Amino acid sequence: MKKDRIWIGVFICLLVAGIAGSVFMYRKSDKKTVVIMQDKKELYRINLEDYTKPHEIEIKYGDGINRILIENGQIRVVYADCPDNTCVKMGNLSSDAMPIACLPHHLIIKYADDDNLPDGITG
Repeated sequence: MKKDRIWIGVFICLLVAGIAGSVFMYRKSDKKTVVIMQDKKELYRINLEDYTKPHEIEIKYGDGINRILIENGQIRVVYADCPDNTCVKMGNLSSDAMPIACLPHHLIIKYADDDNLPDGITG
């Protein structure tokens, strides 16, 4: 009987941890600055609010291509010539915890960290 209570307690703890993790992963970001990186190098730092009209960026990697669309304060990959198209299927970037990644083209799109912003003393 005591073992059953322990297992129920463990199950409840795992359930709560899973729900909390899901909420964290899918929480919509309030950040507006995005970084586009390739091979750990920053290619673009974009404020999504600066684009009032749709804007497309084309990024090449070897013989490969990614087309990125900025529209309505959102950013997403609309075309990739890689075999799996995972980056296209990811849709709009929405979470700090889930960047858009195109592994064949070494491309990462993520929200910028705020540690690059000036603080109250130096800014």
